[in-house]
Amino acid sequence: MRVNDKSSDAELVRQILEGDNNAFSLLHSRYKTRLLSYVFKRMGSYEDAQDIVQETFIEIAQHLWRLKDSQKFASWMFGIASQLIARRYRERQKQAECVSLLRHANETEAFDFAAVLAHRRDEQQQELDDLQDRLEIAIGQLPDSEREPLLLQMNGMSHKEITQALGLSEAVVNNRLARARKKLKVLVLKTETTESPQTPYRKAPGKS
Repeated sequence: MRVNDKSSDAELVRQILEGDNNAFSLLHSRYKTRLLSYVFKRMGSYEDAQDIVQETFIEIAQHLWRLKDSQKFASWMFGIASQLIARRYRERQKQAECVSLLRHANETEAFDFAAVLAHRRDEQQQELDDLQDRLEIAIGQLPDSEREPLLLQMNGMSHKEITQALGLSEAVVNNRLARARKKLKVLVLKTETTESPQTPYRKAPGKS
């Protein structure tokens, strides 16, 4: 099957998995501008945005086979970009903290302060991990129609960007997000009191 600019995302994905490099080029051309605009709004740096877009398409090329539903390529792609943005921010935060420690304390004081800071972070991280597990379990219990826009919103996408990624009207997206949030409150409380929770739903790049 010969692909062209009018081919659907699903058709292009299928051809890419069969080794068609032209299909990947078409998919890249289709989304690179929209993705660059989205990342730039999140990061405020054109140079960083270009790096993230490049990394996103590298991830797509390496892990496209993990995408279970080729019709959801756009939301999967934006999810990858959002995770890369979050990782970039975490890396910069760690660098800034290290610089601050070295700038305002001598070597011994910096070591002691870093140890205390690490201990506090471990305690806070455990609480966050517990909450994250309950949240992911609850998200996994939502229907696909509500879970997908919710995950995109959690990854930093605006309502308008979600409508574009999913091909839905803004009213439909708003209704699904409202239902998802309402159900999530109940489900999180329910999983908190459950002795044997289900396997958490993970927001992995390959999860559609």
